[in-house]
Amino acid sequence: MFSSTLVVSFISLSLLPSTLGAVYKGFNYGAGVDFNTSFRTAQSLAGTLGFNSARLYTMIENGTVNSPTSAIPAAIATNTSLLLGLYCSAGQAAFSNETIALTAAIVAYGQQFTDLIAGISVGSEDLYRSSPVGIQNKSPPGDTVVNLTSYIKQTRNVLQTTSNGIAASIPVGHVDTWQIWQSYPNIAALISS
Repeated sequence: MFSSTLVVSFISLSLLPSTLGAVYKGFNYGAGVDFNTSFRTAQSLAGTLGFNSARLYTMIENGTVNSPTSAIPAAIATNTSLLLGLYCSAGQAAFSNETIALTAAIVAYGQQFTDLIAGISVGSEDLYRSSPVGIQNKSPPGDTVVNLTSYIKQTRNVLQTTSNGIAASIPVGHVDTWQIWQSYPNIAALISS
């Protein structure tokens, strides 16, 4: 499920009025799941009002180089909002595959897809994993503020140019641990510029 720290950190980078009042309830989904069944199950959980949001960690369909994830047609079919993730810890070439998949999804599904996007997280805990604490804890590789800033700008460019501007207002930021934002308060300004 989305944690409050996660959502607050994400939104803090992209304080757009259209998203401030939105509340998203959902789960994190990895690659290789039956998204249609998973989204419908989440929406009909007994004793709840339903969970109608999904956080993804990559735009790329499992087992492909840069094909869009099958979560997108499932989200459209089930009216599930998406916090998209673009994986960025493997360098520019791998990140380019993420933006290729994002571009292909926008072209293929248009506004019925972009209207479901709650926001886009470029990376996940990359700054933590490259911090002294992350390295000490033997975390997987992370990335730098400089690279994250570049990846975020590339993502915003895709949204502006691919969608004829209809997706330009989608919030784009980075999700990280609260300790990173607390320890390095200037990072948010750098990434959001």
